[in-house]
Amino acid sequence: MFDILHIKHALGFGEREAELLRAVYPQWRAAWTEQRAAIIAWAREEAIDGRVLSLLDDSLFPYLIASGAEIAFAEIYQRIVELERRGVPEYQDHLLLSRVREAFIDFAEAQDNRRLAQILCHLVDLVQSILAITYQLEALVARFQERAEYEVARIRRLYALIDRPAPEVLLNAFTDHQAWKIRAFRYALGEKETGQSELDPAKCRLGRWLQQGGWSFIPESEREAFDAAHRQVHDIAAQIVEYARTGDVEGLLTHLWAMEAASEAIGQELLKVIDSHFVTAATLDPLTDLPNRRSFELDAVKLLRLGKRHNLYVAVHLLDIDLFKRVNDTLGHAVGDQVLKGLVEMLQPLLRKEDRLYRWGGEEFVLLTLHEDARGAEAFAQRLLSRYDPSELQKRLALPWPITFSLGSLLIPPDFAELPPEGRLFDAVDQLLYRAKENGRNQAWFGIVNEKGYLREDTVHRV
Repeated sequence: MFDILHIKHALGFGEREAELLRAVYPQWRAAWTEQRAAIIAWAREEAIDGRVLSLLDDSLFPYLIASGAEIAFAEIYQRIVELERRGVPEYQDHLLLSRVREAFIDFAEAQDNRRLAQILCHLVDLVQSILAITYQLEALVARFQERAEYEVARIRRLYALIDRPAPEVLLNAFTDHQAWKIRAFRYALGEKETGQSELDPAKCRLGRWLQQGGWSFIPESEREAFDAAHRQVHDIAAQIVEYARTGDVEGLLTHLWAMEAASEAIGQELLKVIDSHFVTAATLDPLTDLPNRRSFELDAVKLLRLGKRHNLYVAVHLLDIDLFKRVNDTLGHAVGDQVLKGLVEMLQPLLRKEDRLYRWGGEEFVLLTLHEDARGAEAFAQRLLSRYDPSELQKRLALPWPITFSLGSLLIPPDFAELPPEGRLFDAVDQLLYRAKENGRNQAWFGIVNEKGYLREDTVHRV
């Protein structure tokens, strides 16, 4: 793409052509003064952007013809990007260069030299080819910037939906490493390196996060690839910065695609980590850090299938804090939050390793347990109530009354491979919880669902 020798060869440039250009330069220069003035007048009449006229600067076509186009690609490219033309409409360049081409043909015809006309037109083609490169680079910069902003906005929207703070460290790391390819392409468009760049992968924001425990968020099998992708960005960035500082345009251009690929690779790795972080956040309750309702739905199906495979019963226990509204109304929601978190802390030691506790919403929690028979499920509910001390949380939080809870325990037989429809399941367990509340609170009621997922009234009783 950036091989000027290939471009010049394709356009028919050689030593004879260079000699011809140098030979006609004095006559061309004399004619060019008048032609240039005519082109400028035309451009103003057509309301052409004034920056387009920089293509008529003495540093471009006069220099090319005087040198016989025997100059390095990097120098031609550098001269064009230094004309401060960013943001110029591409079609206006084409219009102006068409007028230049016409002027060159007029000059060659006056010299009665058809070969000269071809060579001068090829010079215009050469400039137009390099301009096309700069437009492509500008478009890529805009696309990179837009995509990076889109990904960050997408992630922020996702976290807003679950009312959790977005992982700012990871978002900053993503933005930083996407910025490297944007900077590289901007350097190639003539921007100068300013300030200090953090080129040490251990000291950038991502590197510091990794050293402070971030590696734990990345699966062990993927850490080597992640580390290699991260280091590669910084290795290429060091070269890019050096090229920008020394004005090595050719070095910049030849490393652009390596920079783009490396930045894309670490960007994809970071998005995988962020998405994994989001899945975890989306399935956790932000107040108690317990798995939430969505997590329950996923786990319950797995547990039911396990129960069916091993002929085990799954119990769903709906736990509701008694008179919790009185806590919020009398003591305030901040105290209510402390009660919720305190209850979780007290329940956790009472559970078996395989038992799973979920925050359902409000003052309600759900427990999923696995048992060999109905008696095991009843015994679990009874043991939970008897081992929980309501006065302990009262003392810990200096509350005016003890905190108790009621329990509805619903047993699902082993022949269920899927959850009963949610409406039926929680209608059944709600009925059991209602019985516990209606009969004095601080107690558990037990029942079993039938094959259609409805509560069997003949099984309902207080534990």
